[in-house]
Amino acid sequence: MSSIPESAPSRAPRRRTTIIVIALIALGAVVGIGATSALLAGSPGDASASVRWPATAAAASIGTEELHGSGADQPRPIGSIAKLVTALVVLQRVPLAPGQPGPMFPMTEQDVQLFQDQQARGLQTAPVEAGQQLSTRDLLARSLVLSSNNHTLSLVDRIFGGELAYLQAAREWLHAKRITGIELADATGASPQTRGTPTALMQLGRLADADPTIRELVAQGSVQDGTTLLRGTNDLLGVSGIDGLKTGNTDAAGYCILFSAPLHPGDAHDSRRIIGVVLGSASEGQRAADIVRLLGSLRKMPG
Repeated sequence: MSSIPESAPSRAPRRRTTIIVIALIALGAVVGIGATSALLAGSPGDASASVRWPATAAAASIGTEELHGSGADQPRPIGSIAKLVTALVVLQRVPLAPGQPGPMFPMTEQDVQLFQDQQARGLQTAPVEAGQQLSTRDLLARSLVLSSNNHTLSLVDRIFGGELAYLQAAREWLHAKRITGIELADATGASPQTRGTPTALMQLGRLADADPTIRELVAQGSVQDGTTLLRGTNDLLGVSGIDGLKTGNTDAAGYCILFSAPLHPGDAHDSRRIIGVVLGSASEGQRAADIVRLLGSLRKMPG
């Protein structure tokens, strides 16, 4: 049994995104840089002026240097990117080393009901069975890799006793981390009132990328569920060196991504990493093309 896509109806095969990216890059080479000059942001003396920002809201960092595209400080719905907040707050409460399972939880009929309720709403889910034993790490993997709303809610039920208690803990965590541009209305990001600015999400991304357990999980392209391999939602893993972090898609949010990648893949002498966010792309293909173009321009920046 495979997971239901982040957006309904069904997700197209992974190869479609790759084909679209290649086609759009080839088109950019034909029409020239002038056709994409509208994507540039920043003043002439600003380092970010040479970055090929997407037309939608975006921000990025190279190591400790922050760069801001259009709408970088305007809050927008973020979809399932919110699950990175959930994961970080859970791991503050229940620290796990990479590969460590953490506390085990038996799934109940309530968890099955969560699955059915989220599925009926057309939201991203993954299968669950009453009596199934899942570790904290299993639940985190299903939340982050499969973007499963029902497993995210099962996780906060087990760790915090419910979504309301989780939201209080998450807001306190954001305040302690001095992240002021993220507003949480739920744990999954399904609510359009769960919003964030690209600048705040970039800060969130750096914290997530620095956590070894999250970094290990988000680099996975799938989750093993018994004898079934469930494919993850991040089709951009491996494209232009991308190794995380989290995609998001709702009607209100559009197609979003908070991504991570090495500045120079394969260069052991440069450990700097790129953390970037793009919100509100019109399609999977547009999001993919925007990210490839953005990463390419960031890697060409002097220094």
